[in-house]
Amino acid sequence: MARSPKISQAFQGMILEKRAVGLSVHTIADYLNTLKKVLLYFPHDPQIASITRDQLVQFFAWLRDDYISRPGGAAKRKPCSLRAKSRLNIHTNLSALWTWTEASGYVDKNIVCTIPAPDVEETVIDPLTIEEITALLKACDQTRTYQARNLKNTARARHPAARNRMIIMVLFDTGLRAQELCSLTLEDLNLGQNKIRVRHGKGDKGRAVRFGKRTAKAIWEYLIGETSELLIACRFVK
Repeated sequence: MARSPKISQAFQGMILEKRAVGLSVHTIADYLNTLKKVLLYFPHDPQIASITRDQLVQFFAWLRDDYISRPGGAAKRKPCSLRAKSRLNIHTNLSALWTWTEASGYVDKNIVCTIPAPDVEETVIDPLTIEEITALLKACDQTRTYQARNLKNTARARHPAARNRMIIMVLFDTGLRAQELCSLTLEDLNLGQNKIRVRHGKGDKGRAVRFGKRTAKAIWEYLIGETSELLIACRFVK
């Protein structure tokens, strides 16, 4: 068996190899987040071959009972226990790490897969009613116009009501994730075929989504106020 690396080194090696085959940045960030929690529990950064199944069982119990999550981001959220879904992601990431180290000859077997994964209850999502959707769209009309300046420092009126209405209709019509919507450019839009190209979806995979006539009109109404008519016309014939 090859000389065993420290657990942080094993993570680095796995990530380097997976980046070479196109691993998404979101998955890499998830691996690094898992590594942070592992090093909180194993601060001496032990060799991965020295970690036992019992130690990993205790680690998962610590995540469930003792670890306190302190969410970041702009919105303030109270510290809380780690959700079962988050603990399942950590279990999955560690199993991937042990699979990689086993294939690389650093450990004899994947001991993580012998530890039961956390149970995650399926969340039942109640869809919005027609009345609720109508109320959301109606609320867009109450958005105030404001003055903005372009690169030439020229002031112009901005009308976010059309933007907000377009965002809501695109999300409902296509099922795009918020991050996917924020990453879109004009090059991804085809109003001629009522189609949007998603370049980097879940798992960094691309796909195409379609939208209906009403959403197409909402997109057009927003764009016509933001760009030139010639550019809009180009989107129809693409």
